[in-house]
Amino acid sequence: MGIESGFLFVLKISSLQLLVDQWVLLGISKLCIIFLGFDVFFVLFYVALACMIGIAVCCCLPCIIALLYAIVDQDGASKEDIEHLSKFRFRKVANEKVASDVQGGGVMIDCGTYSPIEHVISQEDAECCICLSSYDDGVELRI
Repeated sequence: MGIESGFLFVLKISSLQLLVDQWVLLGISKLCIIFLGFDVFFVLFYVALACMIGIAVCCCLPCIIALLYAIVDQDGASKEDIEHLSKFRFRKVANEKVASDVQGGGVMIDCGTYSPIEHVISQEDAECCICLSSYDDGVELRI
């Protein structure tokens, strides 16, 4: 009886160890399945988020482009803006020294006041900065 009971005892211990190993493996596999579920959830979440951002860009981008086009499409200053600028009449001056020892290109006379104020301008300022042609005598300028 001693040997049989020892064998039975070893058999019971080994089967208990096998049972414990199965429970450990089962616990690890459950943990792996849980982590795999989280991974699938986050992958689906990020794919859905990327799709939503893509759809938002596709839907909003034409509106943004149209808004920017409307802002940029202005042809220049309006008549009201131009009327608010000061009006001057240009008068050419020959190559002589004008007030304050400036080689004169011309004199701008303020047209908007009762007592006209004269502003002496140099030769380089006596031409249009856009078309680079010199001002004609008597032309009205808005500055």
